[in-house]
Amino acid sequence: MSSWIFIQHSDACGPAFAGYLFDEMKVPYQVIKIDQKQKLPALSTKIGGIISFGGPMGSYDEEEFPWLKEEKKWLHAHLKLGTPMLGICLGCQVMADAFGGHTFKGPRFENGFGNIILTKEGEKDPVFSRLSLIYLSHGDTWRAPPGANVLGLTQHYVQGFRLGSALGVQFHPEAGFFEIRSWNSAHRGRARSIVGSQPDDATRDVARDYDRLVTASGVFFKAWWDSTPGLASKYGKLDDARLTRINKRCVLPDLSSLPEFSIKDNKAKARRNSCSEEEREMNPIKLFSPEQVIAVDEGS
Repeated sequence: MSSWIFIQHSDACGPAFAGYLFDEMKVPYQVIKIDQKQKLPALSTKIGGIISFGGPMGSYDEEEFPWLKEEKKWLHAHLKLGTPMLGICLGCQVMADAFGGHTFKGPRFENGFGNIILTKEGEKDPVFSRLSLIYLSHGDTWRAPPGANVLGLTQHYVQGFRLGSALGVQFHPEAGFFEIRSWNSAHRGRARSIVGSQPDDATRDVARDYDRLVTASGVFFKAWWDSTPGLASKYGKLDDARLTRINKRCVLPDLSSLPEFSIKDNKAKARRNSCSEEEREMNPIKLFSPEQVIAVDEGS
């Protein structure tokens, strides 16, 4: 039976919902912690598919993280083989670079819940056409590879592309509360550069609307499962009963024990995490039309 390969770039960005899904559907997979010097398997047509997850580094940080070059070469070879692939956040950026696109630093860090704006190709796509709510946590963006279809965007950045057997998404359909809380804890120093929600606010938003987040993850992964070769046909349909069992694994902790949910601290944290109107004037948010977002590059 063909095993899937999960490429993990950081302990903070694990499989989460994707792992629950594959466990429920009894799909064999192997997690490769590439940042911990675990090696990718030899190129093979016996690999069922690949998911490349997120991470705190940039796809362009090849000198500091030389394994990025290895991953890009390996992904490019699997694109030629037609291996089903999903890239999430950093994984999407690595795929974009591997296939001839270009990843670069964006002008702002996009954080919190957002709504997807579909392109014409996105409206026809079996996954993106099902989407609405997404969760965002990134500061890098990319120019799509030659021949790729850009599928969706927000006001600030492109959010997905499809090329051959590969689907890249800039947002995080896999993330649950624990992943998002850890990312937001690390982002508290970014207040002046963030568009969307400030870190602690985003964590509280996720807790308040957790059912919506889990539902959005289910919508994404059901559409992806149904449209990815070798999944539904081999392992069965992802029906409501199975989704319900997966959703039960996406639990919230006791929020009263977490400092972000201390009423006493909320006002002070809001002051620390907010920009003044004067600071906002000094750091205006550049909004793009859909055409400008698709074309954005570091030289624009």
